[in-house]
Amino acid sequence: MPDELRTAVTHSFTTWQWLTMVIALVLTLWSFKFRQSPSLVSDKRKQHLCLLAAICLIPLWILKAGLHPGLDIHFLGLTTLTLLLGWRLAAYSALATLILLACHGEQPLAYIGLHALASIALPVLISQTVYSLYLRHCPSNYFIYVFVCGFFAGGISMLARHLFTASYFLVTGDYSTDIIWQDFLSLWPLPIFPEALLNGMSIALLAIYKPHWLSQSDQDQWR
Repeated sequence: MPDELRTAVTHSFTTWQWLTMVIALVLTLWSFKFRQSPSLVSDKRKQHLCLLAAICLIPLWILKAGLHPGLDIHFLGLTTLTLLLGWRLAAYSALATLILLACHGEQPLAYIGLHALASIALPVLISQTVYSLYLRHCPSNYFIYVFVCGFFAGGISMLARHLFTASYFLVTGDYSTDIIWQDFLSLWPLPIFPEALLNGMSIALLAIYKPHWLSQSDQDQWR
């Protein structure tokens, strides 16, 4: 067991840390209400995509920048996963990656609930919401789909994750306002465009070369 994980286990979590973990657990259990067809158990393609997604997230989340535990910046990639797997399987794949990284000391165990909410639940929710709005209000067009559901949703997801994390530490008082602003919040413009570019380019390539992989697309209707 890594030293960081052993230290986290032997020390009590704060009330806020317990609260975020409980909320993340409740959301996970609630998501089981929604069933997808075909079932993940019987669909080998879905199984392979979920495993591939969880593996691909590992280097994206390990390569991070930050001066303080919890206040770090890294790629999310969950907009692509949401369009690739659907919101439920995207969240499960990302949660598996988060647990694996926490067990190996790559993510602070005390903040696993925060990361589950800020780096998984919130980006998946935003990506799914943007996709639903696209279906309702936008014409069926390849370029609009890539820009709105890929670039735009990816950038907004990163911004929301950044603001949620900063708000959490402001409320809990784990870090001073100066530290949160100077070492984290003031850097908010930096990760947004790369995240938007990562997801936009991924969706663009998938829509061209592997459109059948996208579980949430209307690629048959693109004009």
